[in-house]
Amino acid sequence: MTHPGVRASGFALNILVIHLFGDAISPPVIGYLSGRFGDEIGFYLIAFVVLLGGVFWICGSVFLERDTRLAGTRG
Repeated sequence: MTHPGVRASGFALNILVIHLFGDAISPPVIGYLSGRFGDEIGFYLIAFVVLLGGVFWICGSVFLERDTRLAGTRG
């Protein structure tokens, strides 16, 4: 949640982080782990990261209404 005056910068930073940790680094990491430990480990790792992301999203969602109000945005 960002103030409307810095929303574009916050969105740009979010996209940068997503691409750095998702698109750029994950294929070599998954490939290395799959080559070293077998193909299944790559699938398990992806499933775990998606599950972890969902847990973080659910934990953070309880603050959405308050943060929206504090940021001065409309929801």
